Amino acid sequence: MEPDITCALLEKIRARPGMYLGEKDLTRLKCLLDGYCIREMERNPDYVQNNRFWHGFCRYVEDCYRVTSTQGWCRIIEFYSSSRADAFDNFFLRYDEYLAAWREGKTPPARF
Repeated sequence: MEPDITCALLEKIRARPGMYLGEKDLTRLKCLLDGYCIREMERNPDYVQNNRFWHGFCRYVEDCYRVTSTQGWCRIIEFYSSSRADAFDNFFLRYDEYLAAWREGKTPPARF
């Protein structure tokens, strides 16, 4: 099953981050995604079920950076990046890796 429509939004943001966020900034991206997800959950109760993709992504980032704390994917990526723009680019590297694994059915299950 293909992940939710948030992925389509991410592709638009990747192509034109300045238009959506003002600059390449992972914290701004996370805030936009959080707001978008809240809106979708209010409109469509089944959206929560589709959110498995993002819970798995969080675990993937934790495993990728060998982090066992509960910091969340945004803070982990920011910590291991040299700048806001670098964190933004690193997010899309991890996202692309995870999306490819998801499509092949090779992603780890979410821990929570």
